[in-house]
Amino acid sequence: MKSIPVALTIAGSDSSGGAGIQSDIKTFHELGVFPCSVITCLTAQNSTEVREILSVNENFVEKQISAVTDDMNVVSVKIGMLYNTAIIGVVAHCINRYSLRNIVIDPVMVSTSNDSLIAHDLVMAYREKLLPLADLVTPNLYEASMLSGRAVINIEDMREAALEITGYGARNVLIKGGHLEEEKAADLLYNEGVFEKLTAKVVESEKEFHGTGCMYSAAITAYIAYGNDILTSVKKAKDFVTLSIKKAYSPGKGSMFLNHRH
Repeated sequence: MKSIPVALTIAGSDSSGGAGIQSDIKTFHELGVFPCSVITCLTAQNSTEVREILSVNENFVEKQISAVTDDMNVVSVKIGMLYNTAIIGVVAHCINRYSLRNIVIDPVMVSTSNDSLIAHDLVMAYREKLLPLADLVTPNLYEASMLSGRAVINIEDMREAALEITGYGARNVLIKGGHLEEEKAADLLYNEGVFEKLTAKVVESEKEFHGTGCMYSAAITAYIAYGNDILTSVKKAKDFVTLSIKKAYSPGKGSMFLNHRH
């Protein structure tokens, strides 16, 4: 039988099915990669709102990772919502302990309140524990601002932020510019010391699109699992996401959900 590459997603569960673990699994499957998953938190959400988030105990997060890696040859890993510093520490520990490779980090940073100290602790945990292990980090503009410590509102800011983030140990950085005012749908990749701007035609909609960041990083992880380099994987993933946005639909009363089936 033809072998299928195994990819692992470590992220939160989205009860609406539009983002998080559910979106990652659908993306892996559509791109022909076998999906394994480790759930870090549960969310009660739908297309209009997030009602509540319940964290998974960090020890159980480690047991999930151990169970998968003891049995399967995981060739690439997508890391999404980790929710708190304890889980960040456990995931970093497991990356080293189980020699996980091809690490793509989508730094979804959500705190339990608006307490700036909690936000600060999360950022510091990412900088100190996870960024040095990342082959690619894929923040949006807000997350890039948090990780770099500078406001990111234009392409030049994205360049400076990418350099700051690699200064914490990340090998490559993709800053997603979906909310750029000057040039929408323009992403900036800093790959092996070279900047490359990636653009796509904007898909207009009266509603927000749900789960674009999750799908983007998961698609990159899937293409890496097949042996593609970072640049090729990012370009292929951007094409995949753009087509998924064009075919988006609205199963609920709120946001548009991306169409994984092309």
